[in-house]
Amino acid sequence: HFILEHMAFVEFLLNIIKEPIFIISCIFLIISLVLIKILGKKKENVTIFFPFLVLFKSKLFNRFFQKISSKGKRLWKIWWNIGIVISFMLMIYAIYFFISNFFALIFNPQPENAIIPLIPGVTIDFPIFSYFILPILFTMSIHEFSHAIAAEIDGVKVKSSGIFGAGIFLIIGFGAFVEVDEFQLNSKNYSSKTRLRVASGGIWSNI
Repeated sequence: HFILEHMAFVEFLLNIIKEPIFIISCIFLIISLVLIKILGKKKENVTIFFPFLVLFKSKLFNRFFQKISSKGKRLWKIWWNIGIVISFMLMIYAIYFFISNFFALIFNPQPENAIIPLIPGVTIDFPIFSYFILPILFTMSIHEFSHAIAAEIDGVKVKSSGIFGAGIFLIIGFGAFVEVDEFQLNSKNYSSKTRLRVASGGIWSNI
């Protein structure tokens, strides 16, 4: 019985090691360690809580955000203003959807009424989840870049941008982020419309 359990555990470990997401995680960790070594004194741009998080900050994309936002500012503002309206409409629909689903699940329990979160290795197999990696990276990058462009349009400073890996040994996933100057954005110098444009920019671009 002990031997069978031991063999089952070894087989489980081998299956994990063969998963594409595990291999990508290992590559990401190796690249992270190499970058940390190269950066040397610039380690303030690296946050690492092994094995849960590796985060890299950079100002590399700042010029890119400024260049895009400098062209057609009026059109950009119209675009982001449409995003505010659509985002609010979708938020109302999402609240309605979850509440109606919740009551349907209580009063008419059916498998199709259940809302199940995507948890790699628990509610979704790793091989299937591995197909989500590139789309998630692309979606998150567009989402974050849109926040940055919306901020730059209204003259709000983007402090940095970067990439991160999150999860136990980074098996959960990877993504991108931008760091907008929150103190500047929330100051009296900027209207609530500016804050709404920056906030809704990401979700609007994903739509």
